[in-house]
Amino acid sequence: DQTARRTLEAITHPAIRQRAEQRLARLKEAGVETAFYMAPLLFEAGTASRVQEVWVVYLDRETQLARLMARDGLNREAALLRVASQMPMEEKKRLASIVIDNSGSRSELEAQVLRLWREEVLNRSSRQKA
Repeated sequence: DQTARRTLEAITHPAIRQRAEQRLARLKEAGVETAFYMAPLLFEAGTASRVQEVWVVYLDRETQLARLMARDGLNREAALLRVASQMPMEEKKRLASIVIDNSGSRSELEAQVLRLWREEVLNRSSRQKA
């Protein structure tokens, strides 16, 4: 139900945004240089402009549907409706600074994120300090 979803998002998104901003402010005060803000609906909620860089975790549609059905106990029709309510994955990929492929195993995903962390964040931090 799109109306119910929009009502729920109108209630939850501002509260989530406020809490995230408070946490990020505390991290900044503590001298933390890099923080990850995990937000599945970052673009849909209109908050992408609040971050410096967006890393999108990409998954092909069929795998996305299969995982969604397994995780949430949805049938295919309900899973299709949920995916259809979000920005298309291909569009998110185009808007991303970094695209992470999540079609493999969890350990492959973790290895990829660790590699990207080293390449993109740690190396950047080292270059900025030099």
